[in-house]
Amino acid sequence: MRVAWIPRLLVVLGLLGGGLLWLVPRFETLMNGTSPWTPPEPAVAGLPADTTQALQALSVHGSVPECQAHAKDEGEDDAEEHVHRHIIVPVEPLARLEGQAEKIRPYLGHPSEPVVYRAASLLCFIQDRPSRRALEWLESRYPRRPWVWQIMAGAGLVSDEVLRSRRAVGDQAEYPKAGHEALSSLPDGSGPSPEALALARRISEGDASAVRQALQLTQAMELARRPDGGHALRQVSTPRGLALVYQAILERWEARVLSYSTGSPHPQREWKEGPLEGMGLEILMSVRGRTGKAREAVLVETVGLMPESLREPMYAAIKQDTSLFREIARFARSPEGQEVTGVTARAFMERLEQEDTREQAQKREAMSEPIIALFRAGDVAALKQVAAFDMNNPFRPLQQSLAASYLLALGEHEAFALGTLEASHLTLRIPERNVIRGVVKLVLDEAKSGATKKRLQRIYERLSRHCQGEDCSVERPR
Repeated sequence: MRVAWIPRLLVVLGLLGGGLLWLVPRFETLMNGTSPWTPPEPAVAGLPADTTQALQALSVHGSVPECQAHAKDEGEDDAEEHVHRHIIVPVEPLARLEGQAEKIRPYLGHPSEPVVYRAASLLCFIQDRPSRRALEWLESRYPRRPWVWQIMAGAGLVSDEVLRSRRAVGDQAEYPKAGHEALSSLPDGSGPSPEALALARRISEGDASAVRQALQLTQAMELARRPDGGHALRQVSTPRGLALVYQAILERWEARVLSYSTGSPHPQREWKEGPLEGMGLEILMSVRGRTGKAREAVLVETVGLMPESLREPMYAAIKQDTSLFREIARFARSPEGQEVTGVTARAFMERLEQEDTREQAQKREAMSEPIIALFRAGDVAALKQVAAFDMNNPFRPLQQSLAASYLLALGEHEAFALGTLEASHLTLRIPERNVIRGVVKLVLDEAKSGATKKRLQRIYERLSRHCQGEDCSVERPR
């Protein structure tokens, strides 16, 4: 009797033992399958911290279409109630990505939104359990990010009802500024964080990697960090740092990151601003304030620190800003400009000065020719009209003074001409004063002794005093 139940016991024990042997190696897997997944720290996972490098690492998986689900009508319309039902149709998985989720999903923990978006888009086209768990974590971590909804729907992880309820609150969802837009406008009342100030110091000391880091910060996954990128650039305090920022603008550093789109209804704008507009101009004025130098002096020094290949683009940018172009030309003629010793900076500054001198001479000639023609024709009435007419034009005083001088040369309307000349010549720039000085000298040499000659002598002496350090050669009418 006792022997009969022993084999049965052995069978039962064998079955239990076999079950345990099967469960033990699978216990951890079963437990993990029901627990939430969390991405490892990027450094622990060995991910590149740099956004561009991380995107390059993900590029080995190839490109994928946009993860965009579509709604499909199901059932027939009710003739009276006109009721029909939509179902969400996810994207089709890509066979070539099968089994790649474990390599891709750690990138969901990357601090850069373009990297996370790229990784999530790849996982959308895998749709196995590891990819689903990773996307579920992403949705729980960023529940108000619209592009996350789009990818969840594309992967078939949300119902039509859930998607419609989320779209209903779309106006309240997060459409954070990123990339170019984050650089263009900082939040009201926000100030630089310690991280932004540290980046600004590195940039000011000439660290090019800090410029790239600041640009990439504008696409940070954590919204609170995005303003740090713009603040860091706006806190640059040296021409050396400004030179790096201008180089980044002209050479399109991080252009791909700045223009990266994450399925937002407001697509990112590509960074197209030049070095002397928008953010570039703001930083120039910041450096000017922090150094106490004039902006033309800061700009000349900055260009002297930039690569030779960028001098032509900077020349073209400055030429578009007439006031800045003239300021640099005047700076080149000033005592401060004469102290510039850098070979590159000096050559660049003198090129602008020579260009300005040539252009201004051509304009003066064009403005003078009609007045000289009236003088040669002896048209006193027309000369008086020009001398008396006032207009807000930088060359108009030149024409008035010329007309008044030629009236004196013709011996006409002396009192009126002298009064006009005394009033108008003071408003002229130095190069125009030299032109008038030449004509006044001609009239003075031919004038008879008397009150008129004395007044002309005083005008000539005033004009001569402004010629110190300038080309005061006497210019006579043709």
